Amino acid sequence: MSHRDLTGQADEALVAALRTDPAALEEFYRRHVRGLTRYAARRMRDPSEAADLIASAFLEAVESSARYDPRRGRPIAWLTGIAANLAAVQERREAAAARAFARVDGQRPLEPDDFDRLERQIDAARRVHR
Repeated sequence: MSHRDLTGQADEALVAALRTDPAALEEFYRRHVRGLTRYAARRMRDPSEAADLIASAFLEAVESSARYDPRRGRPIAWLTGIAANLAAVQERREAAAARAFARVDGQRPLEPDDFDRLERQIDAARRVHR
């Protein structure tokens, strides 16, 4: 299909062709990149994170296009849902990293003698609990 042939195609037809037709991906992207950019700009903290989210959402759309179900919503809602899921995963990772850093913040790094002391304590605890 040429680009001109796809301009009149419904979004559902484009989604069905995303994996096999680069022109379908190009047209789908052209139609929805602005809306997804607005969504990503509101959701992410900085422009590079927003750009990564947009790229990841379109890549995931290509990968999961066979699972698109038009009974569950329009393609733009599906694409935005993909972006929302990806953003939520990123937010959970960032929160977990922040919690991990908070746990170790202010703690001094272990010295080699500390490892020896910990091993002795673990061995002693094992002997007591046998």
